[in-house]
Amino acid sequence: MSFEIDFNMKGDREILEMFKKYEKEVPGATRMGVMKELAYVFRQSQILVPVKDAILKGSGWYDAQPGQYGANGDSIGGQVVYHTAYAARQHEMLHYRHKSPTCAKYLAKPFEAHKPNIERNVVAFVFNYLKKMGKT
Repeated sequence: MSFEIDFNMKGDREILEMFKKYEKEVPGATRMGVMKELAYVFRQSQILVPVKDAILKGSGWYDAQPGQYGANGDSIGGQVVYHTAYAARQHEMLHYRHKSPTCAKYLAKPFEAHKPNIERNVVAFVFNYLKKMGKT
């Protein structure tokens, strides 16, 4: 599951001016904001991930790194991962029977439900972070 945050925004002059003025602090604050959103998706996926012996559930993790997953060096990408040999099969096989609330698409469902909020939440996090740091 992936997403892209576009900081080429139109809108609130205060936010735009602050981001430009403190551009060196923005990548670190953005990574923290992205991590917060990834953590939310991860927690929601933990409710849905199928549990037989807890190996799949225990293999889950998330991370965000500057330039690591994105197309260029100034990007910040993130991922939520379940790392077992059968994770993709459990995720994609819709005909598998799982006890409620677990299900196939245990990662896609929370991601798609939260996706409309991610960019707004990260921008708000960065703005509030810089405000708290006395940067405004």
